[in-house]
Amino acid sequence: MFRGLLPPLIQRTANRSIMFGTNEKYQRLFGCSERDPSVCRAFCSFLAGATEACLCPLERVQSLLQTTKHLDKFKNTGHTFRLIYRDYSLKEFYRGYSLMAIRNGCSNILFFSLREPLRSSLLKLTPQQVDSNNITRKGLIHSLADFVCGGFLGGCISTLFYPINVVKNRMQSSVCAEFISSWLVLQTIMTERDGSIRALYRGAQLNFSRSVLTWGITNSIYGFLIREFF
Repeated sequence: MFRGLLPPLIQRTANRSIMFGTNEKYQRLFGCSERDPSVCRAFCSFLAGATEACLCPLERVQSLLQTTKHLDKFKNTGHTFRLIYRDYSLKEFYRGYSLMAIRNGCSNILFFSLREPLRSSLLKLTPQQVDSNNITRKGLIHSLADFVCGGFLGGCISTLFYPINVVKNRMQSSVCAEFISSWLVLQTIMTERDGSIRALYRGAQLNFSRSVLTWGITNSIYGFLIREFF
């Protein structure tokens, strides 16, 4: 049940740090406006997503460890890394990178574009006297708004791009196979699932629930750190 746990554990921690950190870095680098939405800010968000995708080897190893046909071949995270490095090319680690870059980049554009407007709308629903008189309660309200905002956006965005994950996982579940386009992989999956869009979203409910929790927690912690230390 916990096979393949280490790669996502490392990846999730590093991903969020890279996502928020590089987004801010790219915005300062390109001189983007701090408040107004712009093409520059969207471009920086996409670049941050593409930078996140450099952790592709971790998702690659996770997919191999969780694929039934590889249970006897790959024992654990370290063994999988060693075996791929020894027997195959480094290119194998980055199978599915382009899909990850597109998924992360587009997700970041939506998340960073909608995060502040949604958060501001939620805070406007708070009684002003409560928001200003009690510092502890004010911090709690801000953290709650960050959690709801992050959870809602994370759940919706991850569901929107769920088919990309399905295609990526199929591509990354094979080793030493021909590198074929994501479009051909999608066509194969659709054929196997009788062309049903609903079948393509199989498992999306669980993914939505997980994303609501992880993104809600991540966004509330990020908001707390920004308010307290920056």
